[in-house]
Amino acid sequence: MHVLAQLSITVGWLRGGHPERFGAAVLLLDYLAGNLANHWQFRDLPMYSITQDLVVMVIFGWLALRADRWWPIAVTASLALIVLVRILGMFNPDLSRFAMLSAVLGFWLLLYTVMLAGVVERRLAGEAAVSEGKTWRRRQPARPDRPAENSPEGAAPLRPS
Repeated sequence: MHVLAQLSITVGWLRGGHPERFGAAVLLLDYLAGNLANHWQFRDLPMYSITQDLVVMVIFGWLALRADRWWPIAVTASLALIVLVRILGMFNPDLSRFAMLSAVLGFWLLLYTVMLAGVVERRLAGEAAVSEGKTWRRRQPARPDRPAENSPEGAAPLRPS
């Protein structure tokens, strides 16, 4: 995974809201599925790459319709162009493999840059990250003078006595 992808996914997860985290998780799963397919040598089949990119495009399209962010629309458009380039490369024998892969790489770089810009824009707008609102506290041990919260003695009676 190249540096921009790692940065985009990491910043999206740590500093983003729910849409940014969802997008980061989808991109991470897409990367892992691509590596798994590479290991099983499905990557040589052009339909696998098109299908994988099409599924990710549909997921980001759904996110663009559900979230009130601008960047999922741009990510969906970038993925649509990636799918289009892959389909053109499959049906046009005159298109060199180098040209197709260069276009796909450029659109992936655009995708990661747009996602990173979405997180930065969210931070500049003053919205807090999802992880900043959570407070972590250690569980308190049960004291002998007070029943534990989940014990039957600490529960309220079901019917009045």
